[in-house]
Amino acid sequence: MSRRFITAALALATTLSTPAHDAGAVVYSRVGDLVEIAQTSPLSFRGRVTAIAYRTLAINGLSRRQPYTEITFSVLSGFTGGLRAGQNFVLRQMGGRSAENPDLVQMIPGFPEFRVGVEYVVFTNDAKHPMEGARWGSAGVLRVTRETDGTEIVLDAHHRPLVSDGLGGMLPVRDLRCAAFADAERACTSLVSEVPHDTEEPDEGGLQAAGVSPDSLATKGDFDAFVRDAVRRRAPVGPALTNNANRAAFEDALRRRLSRPAR
Repeated sequence: MSRRFITAALALATTLSTPAHDAGAVVYSRVGDLVEIAQTSPLSFRGRVTAIAYRTLAINGLSRRQPYTEITFSVLSGFTGGLRAGQNFVLRQMGGRSAENPDLVQMIPGFPEFRVGVEYVVFTNDAKHPMEGARWGSAGVLRVTRETDGTEIVLDAHHRPLVSDGLGGMLPVRDLRCAAFADAERACTSLVSEVPHDTEEPDEGGLQAAGVSPDSLATKGDFDAFVRDAVRRRAPVGPALTNNANRAAFEDALRRRLSRPAR
């Protein structure tokens, strides 16, 4: 990444980030565990990204057009919200590359990043923060990857594999991470033990790699079963309102969130 690109990206994020509107960053007072995320997400599915499109929108009071991203999925398995295998679904979230100037990118900490061809589990939609796309930002998006032996496992937002906690939940292996991907980002070629630093991320109660055997890592099938079981045990939740809406509805919500009154 060039210095010009970094400077442009930071300039755009700075322009949009104000205490009143908090458009340039997302701060959570808490993040639910995977059981809570699964049980409180009115729309959730596993699917492969087939396309990513960048768009911009004029917002009252902002000097630059606001970028947003449309991520198209081919649904492989639906959990909640009525999605079924074979359907296409477009997830929209604030930020991304400017459609007018590709050198400008709004990178928002806490938002998930997606790649074409990669399979994800997505939990959406947080009505309190409808611009984020996923429930609790990147915590609501998990990545399916293939190990060198062909086994497909699930990684959290920090590229850590998951294991069952024996009580109906899933926990990350805190000091084990996928450090390298290959095959168009679909395969994990280097699962390494890595001691987490306190300054990088909070202690989420995950397990240590020393107490985890390789064959106990949660596979894609294990995770699907976990989600379906969690959903069966949940209290009823409301319908998904924003992320499965059409483009005009999303843009209207974005304008309401970011518009500034004329001075």
